[in-house]
Parts: sequence; C-alpha cells; structure tokens
Amino acid sequence: AYRDVDPAKPEQAPELSSLREARRAFSEAVERERMPSEAYLHLAELTDEKRPEDPKLVAEVIELLGKAVEANDKLPRYAEREALYLAEVSFRARAIPKLEAVYERPGTSGKVPFALARLAREQLDFDELEALPETFDDWLEQAEARGGVPARDIEVLGAWALLERDKPQEALDLLEPMLAANEEDIELRVHVVHAYMELRDRDTALTTVKRGLGTLPDERKGLMFYEWANIMSRGGKRKAAATHAANGWKKLSTQGDVTPVDLLIYAGEAIRLLNRDKQPKPASSIGRDITELVPFHSDAWVIRADAEMRTNRGSDAKASAEKAVELDSQNPRAHDVLGQVWLRFGRKDRAKESFERALELAR
Repeated sequence: AYRDVDPAKPEQAPELSSLREARRAFSEAVERERMPSEAYLHLAELTDEKRPEDPKLVAEVIELLGKAVEANDKLPRYAEREALYLAEVSFRARAIPKLEAVYERPGTSGKVPFALARLAREQLDFDELEALPETFDDWLEQAEARGGVPARDIEVLGAWALLERDKPQEALDLLEPMLAANEEDIELRVHVVHAYMELRDRDTALTTVKRGLGTLPDERKGLMFYEWANIMSRGGKRKAAATHAANGWKKLSTQGDVTPVDLLIYAGEAIRLLNRDKQPKPASSIGRDITELVPFHSDAWVIRADAEMRTNRGSDAKASAEKAVELDSQNPRAHDVLGQVWLRFGRKDRAKESFERALELAR
C-alpha cells in the first residue's frame, strides 16, 4: 500500500490501478494490524479521492476517519484529520465541537484554528451566528503561530472579517495590493467587489467584475457572474440579475474545485434570484443539480425541497424535505422546510410538530 501511495512524492500521481491495489492493501491492513489507525486514515484518504465521481462516499470516509480515532485516540493526528474533514464538507454541527476539543491538544497544526475561523464565517452565511465570535482573531493568530496554513489564506480571511465589521476601506487597503499581484485570484476579487459595494462605489465594483471576466479563463468565471448578478439586483434589475446568476451557476457547477459550502450558498442564491424574477422552473432545475453535487448534505435537500414547492411539486418536495431530515435530524432548516410541505398538504398538526422542532434546534 505504501509503495503505491507515497505521500513524500505527491508529484508522482499513482495510476488508477495502483490506487485500487493500495485500497485493497489498506482494507486488508485494518483487519490484520493490532493498531490499524494509520491504515484507516490512508483508506479514508484513498476513498475520498473518488469523491468527485461519487460524492456519496463522504459518509464512508467519515466512518473510516472515526475508526482511525477509535483505534488510536492518544495521537491528535487522527482526531485532527477527522475534525478537519467534517469542516471541509461543511458538517458544522459535528465539526465544531471536535475542532474545539482537538484545538486544546498539543501538537495540532494551525489548520485547526483556521478551520474554526472559516466555520464561523459559514455560520454567519447560514444565519447560525449574529456576529463574529470573540475568539475569531485569536484563531487567526494561532493559525499563523502553529503553522500549516498559507499566509495568503490567513490574510484574506482577516480582510473578510474587516468587511464583516463594516471596515471596507481597511479591507481594500489589504486586498488591492494582493489582487494586483495576482489578477486571477477569484476570492480576492470577490472581496474587493464587496468592499466597493459597501463603500457605495457601484461603478468601480462593476469595473472590477468586468476586469475579472476579461482576465479569468472561461471555465472559472462563475463567481464573477454572481457578483454581476448581485450588483444588478441591488440596482433593482431583476431580469439581468437572474440571467447572470443562472450563467454563474452553469459555470460554477462544472468547475470541479468548488467547496461544498460554496455550492450550497451559490445554488441558493441563484434560486432566490430566479424566483424573484418569477422563473421557478430554472430554479427547480438548480435544486436538482445541488443534490447531485452535494447529495450527502442536508442543506442541499432543503434547497431542492424549497425549489420544488415553488413549482407545485408537492410530493417531490415532501420526499426532498424528508431526505433533508434523514441526513441531519439536528438541522433546523430541514424541519422548517418539512413543516412548510406539511402545510401545503393541509396537515397542520404535522406542520406544527416540524416548526416546533425547528425552533427548538435553532435556539
């Protein structure tokens, strides 16, 4: 197994047949070794290599990582990898307590506090927090001190925090030199656009978007179309906003390296703008797309259920809402959308149960 997958030589990508052989070898190792934690870890990582072709493998990867931790809970290496993976696939409710626990253990990398900071941003995006945690800046400081996180990533997340704290000019002072040095950095450009919009400089924001469209390769222009859509929407131009958002989704959904949380956020945004322009059918199509791309995440099925309700597909919406609850019974959004479905069916008693459960979980 180690012969075919050499972590010291990442530039030598193994052939598919070698990966299959390595996976079989690690599967055998977990049965034979007295301390199979390392074998479980490598088996999980090999399984995750297949996630682009089969996103449903996420559940298997999480199970394998959990077994690695059970096999050796004394070394923080395994607990850290499990917590970081849960954060990577945006299982926030499960990731945060594990990250907080491993954060206190000696020997963990800067990736742990950085992941906590990133998840705080996600929680704000999903209205799970009202403001940045007081520990946010400490997490970024620890990410830098402990190492393992690129300085650029820490600086960009810090600049985003300035935007969140209503300091757009300070954010621009950090971001613009970085963008000038790398015009193809999409995340930087998005934050620069947001800063100009916060400064009410719509013209410069739009110029920044169009420069990105002229600079970036065609397959990576998706987020620029979303920013264009946002500018049009704030200007009251619903049809243009919906058109740009739909174009953005077409590119983003095939880009290949978009994180699960960004897929969820931008699918929801495209659906919102299309419904605002009274285009429920294209919105419903995006609802189906997101459950193909992120089938393991409860929020994907929430998005789909909501889109299906708007096209009067009650039975489909009910199935999607129930799937959302099945995947994460602790997700208040899943219970809320199921309650809306029950109302559509006239089942006020069941709707009341779902809404009460949503409120209980949201507290």
